[in-house]
Amino acid sequence: EATAATNWKYTFEKLQAYDTNGVAYIYTVKEQSVDGYKSEVKGYDITNTKVGQTTVEGTKTWKDGNATDRPAT
Repeated sequence: EATAATNWKYTFEKLQAYDTNGVAYIYTVKEQSVDGYKSEVKGYDITNTKVGQTTVEGTKTWKDGNATDRPAT
């Protein structure tokens, strides 16, 4: 298990390469989904990015002497 204590790294060691018939094993790693995060796999790296929505509010102040040639939007 990758944890903060291991700097989010894990090494699989001493895995057998072949079964008893000489057929090579294929190993895969899958990231468990975590609510509120998007996972992206690039090669051997998995990046989890926080996703969600937020609200941004603001006001617009015109400093143009109340000009009549302001854009409509």
